[in-house]
Amino acid sequence: MGAGRRRIAGHRGPKPRHKVGLTAPEYRELQRLARRRTASYAQVVRAKILLLAYEHPDWSNAAIARAVGCTDRTVRKWRERSRAGPALQDAPRSGGPRFFPLSGSGAGHRAGLHPPAGYR
Repeated sequence: MGAGRRRIAGHRGPKPRHKVGLTAPEYRELQRLARRRTASYAQVVRAKILLLAYEHPDWSNAAIARAVGCTDRTVRKWRERSRAGPALQDAPRSGGPRFFPLSGSGAGHRAGLHPPAGYR
C-alpha cells in the first residue's frame, strides 16, 4: 500500500443488520444524485451511504461513515430507512406546520421588521 493511500477497513465492527437492496433504476438515480453539485449536502451524503452499503454489503457502518465523512449513527439510520425503499427525505416533523397569520397591517409588521404604530 503506497504512502499516500488510505485503506478503509470494511470488516471491522459488527455486521450490519439491514442490507440495502436496490433496483437498477434506483441504483442509477442514487449514482446521479451522489454526483450532483446542485443537490443538498444531506441528500448527497445519504445517496453515498446507500450506494456504499449496496456495493459493499460486508462493510461495517463505521467503515461507510469514514468513507462518506459522517457518523456511524447516520449510516445506521439511513440503512434502516432504506428497508422501505431508497427515500432520501427526512421523516416528517412532529407538531403542526409553522403558522404566520395573514391578518394585520402589512408583512413588515407581522414579521417584526417594523416597530408597531405609536412606538418611539
